[in-house]
Amino acid sequence: MIQKTLIFALILTIFSCSSKKMDVKKTQNQKKMSLNKPKSEKEILQNNTWVWKSTYYNNDKKIFPKNKNAFVLTFKDGTMSSTTDCNTLFTPFSFVKNTHNFKFSKFASTLMACENSQENEYLKMLESVQYFMIKNNELHLLFKHDSGAMIFEKKTH
Repeated sequence: MIQKTLIFALILTIFSCSSKKMDVKKTQNQKKMSLNKPKSEKEILQNNTWVWKSTYYNNDKKIFPKNKNAFVLTFKDGTMSSTTDCNTLFTPFSFVKNTHNFKFSKFASTLMACENSQENEYLKMLESVQYFMIKNNELHLLFKHDSGAMIFEKKTH
């Protein structure tokens, strides 16, 4: 009887240990999978810095920054901010639920005066943005009524 009890206890211990090992492996695999999970476009938007590359309109008009690295855009902690060739712009922003649409207020800015700046034109473009899309490692800020888009490239450090 004692022998049967010891054998049963031994078998129970073996199964219990192997079950725990399987649970640990399962948890480790789940962690690996969550690390490899592709980021959403909203996460990509907010976890990067973007440099204005060009703007195009549906009437074939194209605009390029005169100073390539002056116009840098970030989205962080509910604030959209941008350096320009003159000042810094910023506004609170939020996403429209379950969409790629933005809601934001009027931009505030620092108040330096600069000659030959593209800031006013850039600001008017930003104020026309309705939604965004990430495509080929670029940020596309699309204008209302599908009238055009601003293209930004991911800033590399």
